[in-house]
Order: sequence, then C-alpha cells, then structure tokens
Amino acid sequence: MEDLKTKALQVIHEDFDSQLNCELKLEQMFKKHPLKEEPGVSALFSFSPNDQDRLFVIVGNVMPMIYPDYDLSPEDLWAAHIGLEYFINMGVAEDTDRKSPKFLAYLKMVSTVFQTQLYIFKPDTVKIEKVYQLKDQRHVVGYATFEGKTYSWIVGDIPHFVYKKELPPQIIWALHMGRILLT
Repeated sequence: MEDLKTKALQVIHEDFDSQLNCELKLEQMFKKHPLKEEPGVSALFSFSPNDQDRLFVIVGNVMPMIYPDYDLSPEDLWAAHIGLEYFINMGVAEDTDRKSPKFLAYLKMVSTVFQTQLYIFKPDTVKIEKVYQLKDQRHVVGYATFEGKTYSWIVGDIPHFVYKKELPPQIIWALHMGRILLT
C-alpha cells in the first residue's frame, strides 16, 4: 500500500504540481484489470490541492491518471479509467463527418433509448456532442434535456444507455465502455 501511495505522489508531482504537499486518502483498491493479463493491484486515492477541490489519482497496474471530481462512485471512476485506457490503446478517434445519413438514425436511437429506459417520450432538446470511431463502429455521445434536467446518452454500434447526469462526452464514452469491459 505504501508503494502505491508513493507512486500516487510521484504522479501528482510529475503531472500536476511538483510543489504540492497534500494528504492522500485511499478511496478503493482494485485487484483485477480487464485489459491486463499480469496480476496486479491498483489504487484510487483522493486529494485536495487547495482544500476545496477534490481530485483523484489512480496508480498501480494501470496507466496512471489524475481526474477531477465528476461526482462518480469509486467503481464508476474505475470503469471510466478502464474505458479511457481502452480508448487510448485502441486508437479511438473522433469522427467529424456530420453529413452522414446515419445521423438521423442515431437521433432516432436516442428517442428509443429515452422511451425504453426512462419512459420519457420526447426530450425537450437532443444534441449530439461527439461521434467516436472504433475501427468500423460509430459511438454517438450527446445530451438531452427533459423538464430542466440534463441527461447524457450514448448510442450507435454499442449497447445504448442514458446516464442521469451531465458528464463530458469522453467520460461518458469511457464510463460506458469501462462498464462493458468490466462485465
């Protein structure tokens, strides 16, 4: 555990602030990494660099990273981390072609997902934020509002889902893919 704490401080000093003096709080340990064959433990720590903001650092048998507080549980942040590692390792890219005839089909998918998962038949607004390309697949991430609440969604060549919170598109994609990889 002290090794992981030392690694976490190294990551913070190298990638965030070399002068930062902070307390690390262990949030959770993870024993199995779905993308790695070799066994190893990973740890999620939280820290507050200015006694206000809470950030997270994950180290161990992972690609080390620092995250802002997205108001995710430790399990969901682990899933998002796994998804981001996958995103990087697989060379996922943003597809900027917005003239594809598939776009109308993606928007229809959003409507179907809201109806089946939340029983919302017509969101007030639906906006495509990003389209990610993984080999020959397209994953569409966006936002929808209904009665003043913003929802994040993902559709396309991936199991469709609606998240009852607003998160950056890359975090929605990573969280969703990470959950799939962890099952």
